[in-house]
Amino acid sequence: MRVTLVLLVAACWTSSRDSPTTPVANAAAPAPTCEQATRAIASVIGADEPNDYVRGLCVRDRWSDAARSCFARLISLDALAACADRIGDDERVQLFRALEDPADERVTVAIAVARLRHAHTGIVECDALVAAVARAFRCDAIPLNDRMLLEDMTTDFRDATNPRLRARFAELCAKSMGEVRQQIAVAGCRP
Repeated sequence: MRVTLVLLVAACWTSSRDSPTTPVANAAAPAPTCEQATRAIASVIGADEPNDYVRGLCVRDRWSDAARSCFARLISLDALAACADRIGDDERVQLFRALEDPADERVTVAIAVARLRHAHTGIVECDALVAAVARAFRCDAIPLNDRMLLEDMTTDFRDATNPRLRARFAELCAKSMGEVRQQIAVAGCRP
């Protein structure tokens, strides 16, 4: 009896210790490659082939796993800005320059709206103007050239950090805000 019990315990010990490990079912899949991310970007913007320069940016700048995953899952231009938020400021500027296509209004609008997401001045009136211009960019009833002119209103805020000029910027932005709202109203778009 004692020999049987010892053999039974030894058999149980051996079988549990030597059993092969089963893979974890929830193991994370590897992050998409730069090739997969740029192929998805190309698909969303309507390009036949991925942009080699954009692929090079991904490789050179070592886009994070989160950024590559986001871009690889792109299904619409509206999500481009959220994915671009996952890369650095300089990289985002270069990406948008590489993707710009004046012949494609959809891409132009998506990139302009994405740029406007990062145009913060810290001046309440100017930040409100940027938000209004972003709304105007989504209004198809306003001709694209007019929307591009509106975006130009928001590109020269580099002097807004000068304390002596802040009041003047606030005044100019408030005045411009009235013009943008009027243009949106005339076009029949909601404010």
